[in-house]
Amino acid sequence: MKGGESSMIINHRIQAAAGVYTQATTAPAKGVKKATPAPAVQDEIVLSKEAQNFSSTLQQLKNASDTVRTDKVEYYASQLAAGTYNVESEDIAGKMLQMRY
Repeated sequence: MKGGESSMIINHRIQAAAGVYTQATTAPAKGVKKATPAPAVQDEIVLSKEAQNFSSTLQQLKNASDTVRTDKVEYYASQLAAGTYNVESEDIAGKMLQMRY
């Protein structure tokens, strides 16, 4: 073998090896199915009934906050400032029980 022939054989073998490598990395293996991507899963939030009620009540309060009864605010503010505002503890307890039951 002459020097030129051996370099051609080596070059040919390198090209053949590169071709096999390229085929192996780009073509799917025999008998193996290509994986299909999983369907996209969307995040989901489920609120409890209590949370839904709270959200609804909060929204109603936000909407009602525009309708401040300034006459009552002024009345109670003046009583507090004068030190004459007084509420009986029985009244407070009664209202708390009404709210609870």
